[in-house]
Amino acid sequence: MHSTANSRQQRLAGFACLILFAILSLHTTRARCDDAVQMTFPTGDRSDSEPAWSTAGDLIAFTATDIDFDLGLVVSTINVITGTAVPQPGLFPGQPTGTNAHASWSPDGAQIAYAQVIGPSDRGLVVHSESMSGGTRIVEGLVLDPDWSPVSDRIVYTRFEMSGGDSDLWIVSSDGSNPTQLTSGPANDAEPAWSPDATTIAFSSDRSGNRDLWLIPSAGGTPTRLTTNASLESTPAWSPDGRWIAFGSNRDGPFQDIWIVRVSTGVEMRVTDDFANDVQPEWSPDGQRIVFRSGRSGNAALFRIEVRMLVEVQSTTMGNLKGLYR
Repeated sequence: MHSTANSRQQRLAGFACLILFAILSLHTTRARCDDAVQMTFPTGDRSDSEPAWSTAGDLIAFTATDIDFDLGLVVSTINVITGTAVPQPGLFPGQPTGTNAHASWSPDGAQIAYAQVIGPSDRGLVVHSESMSGGTRIVEGLVLDPDWSPVSDRIVYTRFEMSGGDSDLWIVSSDGSNPTQLTSGPANDAEPAWSPDATTIAFSSDRSGNRDLWLIPSAGGTPTRLTTNASLESTPAWSPDGRWIAFGSNRDGPFQDIWIVRVSTGVEMRVTDDFANDVQPEWSPDGQRIVFRSGRSGNAALFRIEVRMLVEVQSTTMGNLKGLYR
């Protein structure tokens, strides 16, 4: 009985904290009411980053690096009781020594795509099957940020042009066929993310003179600007229902926080609040939480935070039941 009462009190305290956070998130006052939970616990000179949630929600792939940048990708299961990530070294074996990063899952969860750098002239985009030792290089060159379409075998990625120093978005089939350039021009377009219905790609770009979030039809077309803040916006990630995009931003001080923006209205809300950089958000497949990278524990590690209740509390508190999450 005593344990039940304590649990109820903790839930009520957390709910009150969320209400306060929801009210203050529309103002410049920092609420400092962040209940993120740590998922990975790197030690020594290791850091964890770039989480990628599998479609089924039972696995997370992320990049583990040390001072020599040679740890590569780690695939972990999620402990349903504690929420911590438990490494599964037997999955996706045979990664070459080098930098293997920016993982993205195929829709069926049987493959991952990732960027690979083995040497200055040995780099590209790799597709790796769960049961296969090693992967298949499908694109050569300096590429980053692969994101697998949620409904097909197409992968969007960032390609750097070494001659001009700019970067553009490209789309390629998972077997390496049909490479197609999606964006062009004197700008750094990067960090692409497919919408859940695969009709739109969000990305970050400095094409306006400031790094903001942009949207472009996946079939090609003219990009439209989604955020207009004077700060840095990066690493967009769509919610599973396609209504929100999570991203990192330093608009409220020297550190980056996780924010979300309503795609249809532009309504924005801060999700995390800490004296550390919170970046690289990734929604859980059920839309209940976001996992992200943060340096708040010392070493950069993965954390998760509940977001569904926060959005609903914001809607109720501000009297916007029709506007924010419908």
